[in-house]
Amino acid sequence: MEANRQDVINPYDQVTSLASMATDLSSTMSNPMANLSVATKAAEMKIEQADISLANTLDTLRATGSGAGGATALAQAALQSKKGVAADIEAQEKSNEDKRAAGEERLEQRIAEEKEEYKVLVLAKEQENNKQWRKVEHLNSKLKNKEILVN
Repeated sequence: MEANRQDVINPYDQVTSLASMATDLSSTMSNPMANLSVATKAAEMKIEQADISLANTLDTLRATGSGAGGATALAQAALQSKKGVAADIEAQEKSNEDKRAAGEERLEQRIAEEKEEYKVLVLAKEQENNKQWRKVEHLNSKLKNKEILVN
């Protein structure tokens, strides 16, 4: 009965699987946000400008003969200015830490996806090998049956 069947046309017989070329690239991935720096140059310039401004104000206070109240107010202004600069640096550090954590989360997600993709490709290769093995077994079986019939 099999001898009378039309040959099956396989539209994929010329297709070559690329599964054997698959490699796990997860070890090459890194977090691009891991080494962010804080911009301290702008903070240093702000402090320097505040110091210059406060020094000029102090000179004016001395020249006009202001008392201790003016110097105390000046010291308070200097403290507030430097607190603002420290708050800016802290905000940058917090932002960088958030970006670093988000980058690490994305990296872990990409590594998991890469490993899963690699597993799928390895499984596809194994299935392809099993399919080829079944074909060989089927052909061997046919050959044995023909040998039995010939003998």
